[in-house]
Amino acid sequence: MTAFQVHSHNLRGSIKASTLDWIVNTIGNKQCECTAILLQDIGRTDPEGPSILRNHKGLEGHTIYANSSMNNKSKSVVIIVHKNWQVHKVLRDKSGSLVGVVASRGSLEILVSAYLPTNLDLCGCPLEWDLQKPS
Repeated sequence: MTAFQVHSHNLRGSIKASTLDWIVNTIGNKQCECTAILLQDIGRTDPEGPSILRNHKGLEGHTIYANSSMNNKSKSVVIIVHKNWQVHKVLRDKSGSLVGVVASRGSLEILVSAYLPTNLDLCGCPLEWDLQKPS
């Protein structure tokens, strides 16, 4: 049986050294293989993703796909797919806020997407998540 694990992180406009270390350590963790890392609000980028990711030795062999808006640098998303998965199709929305990939490993085929909703910064996030509290 093939399993998959995905991590998501909002970068708030830039890739810091500590975040880059986290990305490399997470995707390279041999005890808990990560299928994909989804990044939001990475700043301006081209379809192959930021050069800091493309050129990092710790990410060699893994594939990087990005989407961004020419009008809004915050509307940018990236998917880093582990090298053990084969990517068959890449999907990008015209808004720049969505990128998806169809990937497979063995007999399992999945669609993984990174999405950045508009005005996400206005929502915030709870310090403690409790499904019993609707607020």
